[in-house]
Amino acid sequence: MADEEAEDQATARELEAPLLENEAPVNEAPELSAAAADAADAHDSEAPEQTPEEEDGRSTILGVGINLANAIVGSGIVGLPAALKDAGLGLGCLLLVGMASTVHVVVVALVRDAELLKATSYGDLAKVALGSLGEVLVCGGQFVFDVGAALTYLIIFGDTAVSSVEFFVAKPCKHLRLICVAGAGLAALPPCLLRDVSGLEGISLLSVAAVFAATGVVISELCTRGQKGTLAITAPENEGRGVVAALGLFAFAFVCQDSCFLYYRSLKQRTPSRFAKSTGLALGSSALLCILFSAAGYLTYGSQT
Repeated sequence: MADEEAEDQATARELEAPLLENEAPVNEAPELSAAAADAADAHDSEAPEQTPEEEDGRSTILGVGINLANAIVGSGIVGLPAALKDAGLGLGCLLLVGMASTVHVVVVALVRDAELLKATSYGDLAKVALGSLGEVLVCGGQFVFDVGAALTYLIIFGDTAVSSVEFFVAKPCKHLRLICVAGAGLAALPPCLLRDVSGLEGISLLSVAAVFAATGVVISELCTRGQKGTLAITAPENEGRGVVAALGLFAFAFVCQDSCFLYYRSLKQRTPSRFAKSTGLALGSSALLCILFSAAGYLTYGSQT
């Protein structure tokens, strides 16, 4: 009987031994947890910090629309009455609306493509789509265009500022034009250095309001002097340089493709659909302003535009 009990105990020990050998030590679980925690800390330390470009903007849809409208309505509006004389009143207005609609579609497409390709600027999008050579060519053309636009602003400002000062001052100084251009350059330098254009909404609103005021002055001149231009759809044969010459001025009046990413990054809760509302607001108001200004200017001065 004792021998049978001894055999039963030996058999029970043999059955329990593999189970005990396969069990993991109790103190291994904390070691695995510590290793997982170290790996998580290392992953967090290696994760890149959020860059300013990835942060959400501060401007509303209306604010972005105002800033974009200020970028669109610039020195190019001065030449639109002459372009309307070249193309004719009816055809010129249709071309203005068509050009604004085309730019709206192009700008929204650029932003959507940039979101898909993870590009944050005009140059980055050109690099992804066209390679390094394409980036150099696009950025070089953008630089040349922006320098030309800035020179155009300064030339027009120099002419208008000198005339304004001479109107109020009987004996202006000898280097008045140089002083006006230098003053305009110094005044424009601080806003040009900003990386976030959200703070320019107030200045942009005043600038657009000034253009509307100038349009009102031109319309009042039309009411005072009377109509000299023709209401024909196309320009008369002996007047203007043709539609082709007018297309360049119409295209220049709505240029904003190169700066659309700058305004897109300033949009709060930015998405391509929200930005499309801003561009529609900006281009729609700009097209209306350009039509009013150019039509009033052409009808006031006619062939002398």
